[in-house]
Amino acid sequence: MTDSSKSSPSFQGRYWSHLHTVYSHGVATVRDYFDAARELQIDQLIFLEHTRLAPTYDTAAFIGEVRDEAAVAGVEAYVGFEAKILPGGRLDISDEVLETAQAVGIAEHSYPGDANALALDFARLVSEVTRSFPQQTFIWVHPGSWLVRHGKKVDGPAFAAMRDAAISAHVRIERNLKYDLVPAEIYRLLAADATVFGLDAHSIDDAHERWARQVFETQC
Repeated sequence: MTDSSKSSPSFQGRYWSHLHTVYSHGVATVRDYFDAARELQIDQLIFLEHTRLAPTYDTAAFIGEVRDEAAVAGVEAYVGFEAKILPGGRLDISDEVLETAQAVGIAEHSYPGDANALALDFARLVSEVTRSFPQQTFIWVHPGSWLVRHGKKVDGPAFAAMRDAAISAHVRIERNLKYDLVPAEIYRLLAADATVFGLDAHSIDDAHERWARQVFETQC
């Protein structure tokens, strides 16, 4: 097994990205994902566990369990967290936890401001956080979800500004297979090295169903 404890996910081959477990809002355990990965010969697992500035679970225990299971299963695994963007262009995650992450999901769905403020804060955030934490891989998860929630166009000016900011900062843009965001027709226009499929799985059933869609879209 490749030692993934200090590396970054490649998002190549057979990978499952954006996995949630019982540590936060999921119903699948860490081991459940590794068991499924061995069965389906998945090369990489990328966990993006929900977190906040004050986590409700033991992040060290979560990290330790992922790494222990990876060593036993012979599957590459990457520890990550999903955090919300806050007003002012900050992430709802402590620097201490962020330092431990290999991947970080940036979520805008619950942002409290308007579209213009969101676009500005997003651009500020991705520029600063990627500069401050150059070893981490950042992913814009379910991109455009705030816009959809507020009746805005995903292909409008606010989204375009956020897309361009993400690309400039080398933040991956997710094709979220739970919410169909970004839409497939937009995703296909982006460069391969700027994108990633995300299962946004909270259960093994989620992972199986969305993995089938990921395989289908990869082959199209």
